[in-house]
Amino acid sequence: MRHEESILQQNCVTIFKLKYPLYLIISIKNSSKMGGKKIRCKNGKEIPLEAIIAKKEGVLAGMQVLFGNGTYNSLFIECKSKKGKQSEEQIMFEDYCNRNKFKYVIIRTVEEFLNEVDKYFKNEA
Repeated sequence: MRHEESILQQNCVTIFKLKYPLYLIISIKNSSKMGGKKIRCKNGKEIPLEAIIAKKEGVLAGMQVLFGNGTYNSLFIECKSKKGKQSEEQIMFEDYCNRNKFKYVIIRTVEEFLNEVDKYFKNEA
């Protein structure tokens, strides 16, 4: 996640916790951005050991970074910078959500975040 997207996500989490203290919001670390010791794979690519462990623990590439609970099965929120684009894995995850009655949105501002969360909790999503 780019620094700009990280700041957006942090602001959204803070506001969510203040506005909806009885609801859950969870961030799932994107294993492709993990640091630490790197392992060289057979294809020559270096991957953080932490990412390899996370994948074995069930972390999915392309999975959004925020979700909450409410009247839909779940709300998945992808934070993107103004020019940020979805990765191929994120597009595949969005397709999965659409086929399985999960709400998936991309937000680029805190205002968009609040609008989507409010619609979700009002069952207008």
